Amino acid sequence: MLWRNKDINWIISYWSVILTTVGFFVGLFIVLHSVRNSYEHARNVVLRGIKSISGLLLVTSMIIILGPLSLRTFIITLGPIKIGGIILSILALGLISVPFYRVFKNQNTGDS
Repeated sequence: MLWRNKDINWIISYWSVILTTVGFFVGLFIVLHSVRNSYEHARNVVLRGIKSISGLLLVTSMIIILGPLSLRTFIITLGPIKIGGIILSILALGLISVPFYRVFKNQNTGDS
């Protein structure tokens, strides 16, 4: 099955609307939860939210990068969409690694 450019653009716009809506509600939940509870609990909720959002970003960026395209087509059409997917995956990996880095740093310094 061949994918036309119009189909790919429609899929990407469809996913961006879904991700924007999900991100809005997750952010709203985190803010309301933060206001209602203590600072420490709010910080844990934010860190969990960052991990889940970055996981979603990583999956979406992998779909954009690997998509329904063969390797030859991928090399030929390495355009803004693919580069955006690569940037999203790097950002997501960075967001995932931040909480683990903080835990590791706190264990090494002895602070808790």
